[in-house]
Amino acid sequence: MRRKRVGWRAVVGAALMLAGMSAFPSASHDWYPMECCSGTDCAVVEHVTYASSANAETDLPILVVTTKHGTARVPPNFPRRPSKDGEMHACIRSVQDTMKLICLFVPPPS
Repeated sequence: MRRKRVGWRAVVGAALMLAGMSAFPSASHDWYPMECCSGTDCAVVEHVTYASSANAETDLPILVVTTKHGTARVPPNFPRRPSKDGEMHACIRSVQDTMKLICLFVPPPS
């Protein structure tokens, strides 16, 4: 039985490919849609609080989320998207010196 020789170019090429793959690991949250974050505005929610509503008639508390990008209020009717990792994530962008919530990802109910 005769063995097929593997050329040094194939070995070096495979080694370079493996080294390149480990040098650029995929982003841990690469599932964020581009319409939400443009690749930079989304992060895990670090802190959740509630603020008083500006409308005294309804007097419902307003959810406030904080990420590494800033803090933003979540309007009561703001659409929520499912989180893919079981954590809350928010996409927040500075718009005219105000932090604006673009997308909110929430874990499924338990």
